[in-house]
Amino acid sequence: MILEVKPMSFFKKRATERTVPGSLDLHTLSDVTYFLENHPDAVYTMDTKGHFISFNNKFPLMLGYDRDSLKQLHFETFLKSHDVEEVKQFKKRVYSGETVHFTTTVRHKDGHWLTLNVTNIPIYDQRVIIGLYGIARDVSQQQELRTDYQRLLMKDRLTDAIEGVSFVEYFPTSKEIVASPSLATLLQLSKKHIAKMDTYDFLEELHPEDRTIFREQTLALHMGQIPTFSMQLRMGRRGQFQKIVHCEGVVQTDTLPSSLLFILQDATPLIQLEQERDLAIASLKKFFTSLHTTAYEHRYKDNTVTFHAAGFLEPYTDYLRRIEQDHQLWTKLVSSEDLVLMKEAYPKIRQGEVVRLVYRLNYPDRQFWVEETCIPIIDAHGEVLGHYGVSTDITRLKEQQHEIWHLSMHDPITDLPNHAFTLEQVRELLTHRSPFTLLTVTFNQHSRLAERFGHEIGEEWIRQTSAAVKKLIKKEVFIGHLFGDKFLIILKGKIDETRAIGLANQLLELTHHRFDVLSYELFSKVFIGITYSVHHDHTAEELIKQTYTALRRAKSISKSNFQFYSSKLDITMYRRYQLERDLRHVIKKNQLFLEYQPKVDSWSGRIVGAEALIRWEHPEWGRLAPKDFLSLSEESDLYIHIGDWVLDQACRLIRDLLDEQPEHVVPLSINLSPKRLFYGDFASIVERHLKKHGVPGHLLEIELLESDVLLEGGQVLETLERLVDLGVKLSLDDFGTAYSSISYVQRYPVHCLKIDRSFAIHAEHDPKSLSVIKSVIYMAKEFGLTVVAEGIENMQQLNLYRDLECDMIQGYLFSKPVDIETFKQLLENGTLYPKDTGTAPPKEPILSLHAKVTISKLNGQPIQVGSSPILINRCTNRTISFYSSIRLPVKHKLELSLQLHHLTHPDIFIEPTSISELDNGLFYYVADFQVRALSLIVQEQLNHSHHSRVDDFFEQSTI
Repeated sequence: MILEVKPMSFFKKRATERTVPGSLDLHTLSDVTYFLENHPDAVYTMDTKGHFISFNNKFPLMLGYDRDSLKQLHFETFLKSHDVEEVKQFKKRVYSGETVHFTTTVRHKDGHWLTLNVTNIPIYDQRVIIGLYGIARDVSQQQELRTDYQRLLMKDRLTDAIEGVSFVEYFPTSKEIVASPSLATLLQLSKKHIAKMDTYDFLEELHPEDRTIFREQTLALHMGQIPTFSMQLRMGRRGQFQKIVHCEGVVQTDTLPSSLLFILQDATPLIQLEQERDLAIASLKKFFTSLHTTAYEHRYKDNTVTFHAAGFLEPYTDYLRRIEQDHQLWTKLVSSEDLVLMKEAYPKIRQGEVVRLVYRLNYPDRQFWVEETCIPIIDAHGEVLGHYGVSTDITRLKEQQHEIWHLSMHDPITDLPNHAFTLEQVRELLTHRSPFTLLTVTFNQHSRLAERFGHEIGEEWIRQTSAAVKKLIKKEVFIGHLFGDKFLIILKGKIDETRAIGLANQLLELTHHRFDVLSYELFSKVFIGITYSVHHDHTAEELIKQTYTALRRAKSISKSNFQFYSSKLDITMYRRYQLERDLRHVIKKNQLFLEYQPKVDSWSGRIVGAEALIRWEHPEWGRLAPKDFLSLSEESDLYIHIGDWVLDQACRLIRDLLDEQPEHVVPLSINLSPKRLFYGDFASIVERHLKKHGVPGHLLEIELLESDVLLEGGQVLETLERLVDLGVKLSLDDFGTAYSSISYVQRYPVHCLKIDRSFAIHAEHDPKSLSVIKSVIYMAKEFGLTVVAEGIENMQQLNLYRDLECDMIQGYLFSKPVDIETFKQLLENGTLYPKDTGTAPPKEPILSLHAKVTISKLNGQPIQVGSSPILINRCTNRTISFYSSIRLPVKHKLELSLQLHHLTHPDIFIEPTSISELDNGLFYYVADFQVRALSLIVQEQLNHSHHSRVDDFFEQSTI
């Protein structure tokens, strides 16, 4: 609808024709001139812009201007700057039709200020306000009288309220003084004498030595050379000038004539207290000095430090003086480890607590251990003003304590940390959740030597082997003596297999070392057991036992060697160890390859993109998905080489497609570790590969996993913006699984959000998951982003996302990841249709039996590893079928040992014959019983088992 808008005039007619009460109307006012000239006060008229139009004679006389000059001035000219806005508001009310009364201060032409009572009345012309009448009355004299009265009244009140305070007012023009009655008490005079006191009498009450300086300060104050002064005077002629009086001098400009005001306060009791305090402090200094105790005072308001007694720091008095000038020097002398504890203690002191501190002071020539007690300084109102510090030298005590501790925590033969101290070190690392590696080293000779040649030879053997091990170990590496010729080495920091193996190989060189033990020349084998602590879910004792287990395996081999712990680990950790070992050669051995999973339009099924997924064809463990090895690569720099390899392969394929079937080319996405953004110039590397293969940037998409790394600094944002400038698209993978998801969308130039497959799994029966999906899709549309739903495996999930208007679908329902040739064929077809994969896990609970399996043989060789959970759902006299979360190397002469849950039974061995990978990432196995008769045990337990949901079982198993 279009409405006609008429221009609005500046003035509006009033809604009623009645004259507004309290206003003036030109049509009803018969004689304006008579009104102006015959009014007893100054009267003027003003237009709406603030200029004077007319006025009576009293108005210019009041302001000191002639009539012509006054008409050229704006009303704001006469006001103080801070009063302008207030007066404008009054004018605004007048122009809205209100009569307003107010008081303000205006400047006379000669510069002095007048106080005016003002009344403003609106002027109407044809019922429109065109200006105002003003009536102004000068009330300056009344105001001054009121001010003088209030001033005198305030002095009397202050004199009565503040004990020992008197006022003396001096008028330079008349050389008269007026003193408050309380001055009589201060000077021990009568009030009658005070009332008659003149200037000469007052000066006679000052000590002769103080009169000159008082005269000079008073003159400087009167001449405007100083704004105020403050001094102490000796007063009271009758009392031999024993009164110590604090005097403050100020100029009073608000009196006529102006005067000087002297505020006098008896400070005699305070001075006496200060003298007594100084005497007490001097006594305390002597006392603390005799005890070799350092005492200082720290005041918070002015942040000052004063040392009252140097005590044991007497040789360092130059440092103490410097600390008084700059007390930050004290924090530089305190050991950094102790400084943290000291800073934590200060809030307690400020709350009024007495705090005891123990810390180290580091001077150039020695270190002190200090015990300090901090005592708050609290005023009468309970406010903490500062604190006293009383410090004692406890260095000798600490040295004795350290000697006792060293004797109790170190082995007397090797002087290495003993078993108790070593355990404590491991526990501390576990408490701080720091990753570390343990190596137990043994020569395995002590018992034999002690039995054959005596304890003297045995102890010397321990000394020499410990010395040989220490010689190979860097100072920062912890080494402890467990017992005999067995030692524990702790490598702190990120798990680094290369570092551990390098150290182990160095230790194995001791096999060739000749030990001269008294009159014997001895050689020994060296055995080493190694374990890691990553997840911190073991005790210190358990971790050391793990090294012992690995050590037993090393001893089972005739020659010197090292072994990594695996026999108590589950199959996953055993596989992790093997994958870590083989991962460094994966590119060189050409074991990596890519598979491609299409992304389709949610309604038409048309292929609109694809994701390149890396795979590892391991010689023993078979085809491995990224989740099995990419996290391992990020523990070293291998992820960089693997990521660059994927980038090169993806660009190579896009180039091939552009050459072979350009009409079918779709954008191809690759996954990138967020850590890769911090290594080198990644944007330049991408640009180089695009140019190398002649690929336009818009055909490459990079998927980033949500990670806290993405929120670190501007380097990430700069790199991503450069990638976008190349035309490369950015996607956030597994969106919605991290708490900071929205932060990424707001901060980074992403084009697409991929909703994690877990939401598709749970959305059908979990309202919260469905709400998250709706929110993500709505937010993406608001931000103009594309949405891809991952992990779509059935029609119910597809229809759910279609109803929510999701853009693209990726999942097994349309296609599993396929090899390059199959992918090219799919692109040529152009459209995919939903179909049952045949590998969907059961959605409903199934009759199943909980159990565990352990690898007992691999490649025909016995091994010892821990167990992993499985879910048995079928059993015959010959075969058993079960679900597992681990891909097992079924093609490598694999033998498993089966253990049923909560049941003691004979050893049951099975041999897997087939494996199927399910849509949810689990694996389904069929295996043969070695002893078929034992299948009856499994069948019996399965018949009496309960129903379980497959996904739920494995989710609980990983918690």
